[in-house]
Amino acid sequence: MAGALADLPDGAIVDAVVASASPSAARSAFDALSGEIYPSLANSLLESDAALRDIMLAQARNSAAEDGSQTRSRLWFDPYLTEIAGGSDGNAASSHISRSGFLTGGDLQLSENWLLGLAAGYGESDFDVNARASDANVDTLSIGAYSALAGSGLRGRFGGLYSWHEINSERSIAFGAFRDKVKGNYNARSGQVFGEIDYPFKLARAEIAPFVNLTYARWDADGWSESGGDAALDIQASHLDGLITTTGLRMGAELPWSSDLLVRLGAMAGWRFTSLSGSGEWHQLAGASPFFIGGVPVERNAAVLGADLRLAFRSMSLGLAYDGLLERGSQYQSYKGFLTVKF
Repeated sequence: MAGALADLPDGAIVDAVVASASPSAARSAFDALSGEIYPSLANSLLESDAALRDIMLAQARNSAAEDGSQTRSRLWFDPYLTEIAGGSDGNAASSHISRSGFLTGGDLQLSENWLLGLAAGYGESDFDVNARASDANVDTLSIGAYSALAGSGLRGRFGGLYSWHEINSERSIAFGAFRDKVKGNYNARSGQVFGEIDYPFKLARAEIAPFVNLTYARWDADGWSESGGDAALDIQASHLDGLITTTGLRMGAELPWSSDLLVRLGAMAGWRFTSLSGSGEWHQLAGASPFFIGGVPVERNAAVLGADLRLAFRSMSLGLAYDGLLERGSQYQSYKGFLTVKF
């Protein structure tokens, strides 16, 4: 950032930085000008896509292809709320995203052990980096497809999801005698392809199933420019992708409450590793050379915990689920609801 400002013509920004009373004040000026919110937002939105993936996998796990019923088709509606607090890595400031919305869909049992389904949804996100006086609002549309297969003891679930994000941002820049407010409006896309295999062990009305999940996730944003005063940035096109691997153990139990009501309890524990890379973007002030700025990275290693409760009443079922990641310096929590109708 400092090198980029060396090329900047004399003006309000240069005068305010030069007038900084100390190196720490100059560093604060660089942070305020950097546009750090944008790479941090990309990482948080891509990580929060996991909630949609988990919903589709949960629907595949609870499909007729796995429970042995004769149901031919289902419709379902799942609302969700995901909160991610990204801790500072010593460079990028801590961030927070709150993402809520719904995913709805349906599936059809093509054979005794094979099911195909489609899904679509909408979500809204509020994102902020308070230490950089920056925030953003995001509207997201998503579509996806999934499949469940069962046979020879093994069970497989596969799917894909693609999302379009419309992002509106605002940054307040204040250091020394310089003041500015800039805004942004741009579009980005994220996608993921995933698969999961498990092997269940039946114990009366309970089940234990070791599993492995592999996901390829990707983020793309075209180049765009902020609007405002001298601190407005030109943002180059950005790209982020990588693999996410989760291994662990799921446990479940069915408790008949009455002739028409069945209670299902579930729990999960595992370990997640991700190779998501490229946590950063190239930005440019008018008249200056481009500079690279990183955001709060996605944690490479994390413990994964989950629990769910479902009530099945005749042809309808509803429930609640929780998923969390135990990460170093960051927090991930996701809450979901389930409503399914069988035909």
